[in-house]
Amino acid sequence: MRQKFSFMLLVIFMMTTLSVFAQLQPPTDLIATEGSTFHGKYVKLEWTYAVPSPMSFIRFKVFKKHADSTGFILAASNIRDKRFNDMRVVPGATYQYFVVAYSNGVTSDPSNTVEITLTPPPPPPVYAKITGTVVDAAGQPLKDVFVKAFSQTSPYVRSAKTNAAGFFSITVQTGTYFVQTSKFGYFFEYYDNVTSLAAATPVVVNEGDSLSLAIDLATFVPPASFTLTGNVTNDLGAAQRAEIFVYKVRANNYHYMVKRTHTDSLGNYSVNVKENDTVIVYARVPGFAYFPEFYNNKRVIADADKVAITGNVTGIDFVMDPLPVYANGISGVVADTLGAPVMGYVSAFRVEGTSFGQKCYAVHTDSLGVYSFANLNPGEYILFVKPQGNFKPTYFRYDGAQAQRRRDADSVVVDETSLINGINFTVIARPDSGWGWISGKVVAGIGEAASGSFVYAVDDMNEVVAFAMTDKNGNFVLDGVAPGEYTVVPDRADYMNAVVANAVVSTNNFNPFVNVRLENDAPSDAKDASVVTNYQLSQNFPNPFNPSTTIRYSIPEAGVVTVKVFNILGKEVATLVNGYHQAGSFNVSFDASNLSSGVYLYQIEAGSFKATKKLTLIK
Repeated sequence: MRQKFSFMLLVIFMMTTLSVFAQLQPPTDLIATEGSTFHGKYVKLEWTYAVPSPMSFIRFKVFKKHADSTGFILAASNIRDKRFNDMRVVPGATYQYFVVAYSNGVTSDPSNTVEITLTPPPPPPVYAKITGTVVDAAGQPLKDVFVKAFSQTSPYVRSAKTNAAGFFSITVQTGTYFVQTSKFGYFFEYYDNVTSLAAATPVVVNEGDSLSLAIDLATFVPPASFTLTGNVTNDLGAAQRAEIFVYKVRANNYHYMVKRTHTDSLGNYSVNVKENDTVIVYARVPGFAYFPEFYNNKRVIADADKVAITGNVTGIDFVMDPLPVYANGISGVVADTLGAPVMGYVSAFRVEGTSFGQKCYAVHTDSLGVYSFANLNPGEYILFVKPQGNFKPTYFRYDGAQAQRRRDADSVVVDETSLINGINFTVIARPDSGWGWISGKVVAGIGEAASGSFVYAVDDMNEVVAFAMTDKNGNFVLDGVAPGEYTVVPDRADYMNAVVANAVVSTNNFNPFVNVRLENDAPSDAKDASVVTNYQLSQNFPNPFNPSTTIRYSIPEAGVVTVKVFNILGKEVATLVNGYHQAGSFNVSFDASNLSSGVYLYQIEAGSFKATKKLTLIK
């Protein structure tokens, strides 16, 4: 009974299937579009089909006809998908297609017929020649001269070398070119006898041309060397040991340092300079006794006298003005929580506007923990103590509380005559019960090694368990650390913010390595404009980055500054700075959250100074 029932079901299924196949519908909505690969063009066919059940038994055939042929041929069969890519086509040719469905010997009517004409291939390039002869000023042929032809509209470059007769030949595609010639010992130039691309004469090359250019190169004669001499004394006529910096001026703007020297025991100095240069000269006596200055008693670079070099120059003398002496001071005591004196180093950092300058003053306590500062520049200061022995360092607070970050410190204001006593530090002992240590590196600003920074390991109770100072490369080691999880925090007086890191000390990892970073939120002026000696645009940090990075730049004189970011096609995507700056060093942050991954360009303009660098965004 069961076998008879199964046989009947099979018969019904087959009859239903045959009924479906006997009535196959043709494919519809056939379309043809042009596609392109590295290897060439192809035709992409797509169609729709009213799917019967079961669809898995149905296949498709594609028929194709070239415009020059008389009938359709089978292009493909046994196609399961409702699409097909015809790779056997020729650019510029016209084709027609239709599709049929089939199964078990039953074939549908044809689909609609489509026609497509493929894009013809581009015409082959047309070549021509630029030829010529290069000679020297006396008309003698020059061998091994590099000759380059730059296309005016594309990155197309072709080059050649001259032979013994000074002849060269460059095969190029038709178009407009600039021709450049160069040889060691001769002036670099563009055709026709100019030194800048902007002034170059374009060379138009048409089909069949064989242009012949006559080019002569002038021999490079190095400028004559002269000496610039002078003397440095103080206001009483005493000779001073001083550093002398000579800077070149271009386009009426301070450019870069070309010479540096020191005065001798009589205060005399001498440097070599080049003929036709224009320079400014800067003198600085080490220490805090005298103002640094530019020649002719000028304090800022904008007022500096420029010296034209047409021969030996003498009398570039400096009379250094003494820094004022103030009858003021700060004093206090460093002690532990029981009142016992603690020896250590106390530093005073001056607050300048909204930022902190470099370390201005430092003293050592005596054996009673007493310290004192005298003759301070009037202003606002924060104070920091680094105790000797097993004590935690701290910034000063009037309430006696510990402050490991300078942002938590209280400031002390000093005028010209104030003597401020009682600026006392209470330092807390640091236990040394651990056997692990945390090592790492501190980076400051735009990737510079943060030498002279303090680094703290803070536990989950916000207690400092270890501290260290970085070496000249920004490296540190926090020793005597017990097993546990810690936050590693860097700090330095001239940086407001820190990027911290977590470190876990355990039996499996008793020496974790971490990197931390110091940074400022916004541009901040340098402590002394005279410290900035040239224009500079630094590489952004980090780079590559996602999604933000920091750009640092320096300007030696006040003026309008713009910093912009462009994509690789030269389209501006962001303006980071646009305004008047005093001289100094600055940081600015660039947030690229709304941009796509890729290479971008950032550019600074300040006066006649202009510089561009690349940065890479990777998301």
